[in-house]
Amino acid sequence: MKLLTSELREQQDITSEVTVLTYSLSRDGLVHGRVQLGSTSSGISGGGIYEVNVYIRAGATGRLIFAIRPAVSAGESIRFVDVPGFPALNGETIEVRVRGLAADTAVDIAARLYAVDVINGMDVPMPADRTAASPLDELHLAKSALVNMRRHTVATGVDVILDDDGQTELVTLTPSEQDGVITVTPS
Repeated sequence: MKLLTSELREQQDITSEVTVLTYSLSRDGLVHGRVQLGSTSSGISGGGIYEVNVYIRAGATGRLIFAIRPAVSAGESIRFVDVPGFPALNGETIEVRVRGLAADTAVDIAARLYAVDVINGMDVPMPADRTAASPLDELHLAKSALVNMRRHTVATGVDVILDDDGQTELVTLTPSEQDGVITVTPS
């Protein structure tokens, strides 16, 4: 994973939804996030349900892609919230917003976004021919690349990512080598 951006917002009033990170992508890819609610010097109040919402905007339109609602115990002053990997396209803007409880008027928030460039040691860019697919198709492909079965041919280095049924081929990753650099091309 490669860090795309990080943001530290100190002493935030999160009693209503607050944007804590905004990032515009410069290329297609898989993105993963992590949000830290509270710090040792300015923690969350705890004892309730918090919200971490992730939005993607393309131009003036936007959509909520993740709504994460961690239950935080009373006395817990720091909570890490992981945002699962999701596909995003060049030019789209990602916003991470949080909402706390009534007592959360001065909370430190740290948010980070990462590019998932490598899966199982192989460079895995989003295939160019897949950019027109629906966000749910892209999310399914990203999930499949991370957790589903794959077929690997040792002689050629070709990997085939399989669908949930273990039979249907979703994408084939074909490596090529030039000047000592291995490039994997999805097809």
